[in-house]
Amino acid sequence: CVPPQVYHAGEEKCVTPCETNSDCGIDSGKYCELDFNIGGFESSCTEAPTYGTCVSTGNPTPIEVRTVAGSVVGKYVKGATMNWWSAQNYCEAIGGSMATVADFGCGYDYVGEHKTGYCNTDETTSKNGTRSANMQAFQRAFDKTDYWTSDSRSACYAYDVNLSIGLVSHINRDFYNNYALCLVVD
Repeated sequence: CVPPQVYHAGEEKCVTPCETNSDCGIDSGKYCELDFNIGGFESSCTEAPTYGTCVSTGNPTPIEVRTVAGSVVGKYVKGATMNWWSAQNYCEAIGGSMATVADFGCGYDYVGEHKTGYCNTDETTSKNGTRSANMQAFQRAFDKTDYWTSDSRSACYAYDVNLSIGLVSHINRDFYNNYALCLVVD
């Protein structure tokens, strides 16, 4: 490969790696996604991995999330499953930002307290209690699976929300793949 290209083992060809979305071109419809097949990536819990490849964002359609009472929570786009860094890049490339733990309507500040548990209005962490209006709205609007949040506990861990049971947890953001969920503005 001719620098700055590197060999992509999965595609068996030379590719130009990216480190940020700007490497993919402004308004290109692409984002920089972490790619374990190039550059010999090893996690060091840094803010950004060594290499990624430019991947199409597709043509995402925002979904308006509303509570049962009709209040608008916001417009969100669900991306594919990816690691946290890639999800952050995806949301940025479509002109949005990653959902936060607070967006889901959690009863207290998980991030500040470094807590994990069920996101309930009764502020419990160990029981499957009453869901907030926002959590119920997300549960109706999206698949009941795991979604990244922009809230990061450390360089290695970020919070995710499981919509099936309303569980907020923190997991290694480099090696787990959850869905990107992006708040977008018209």
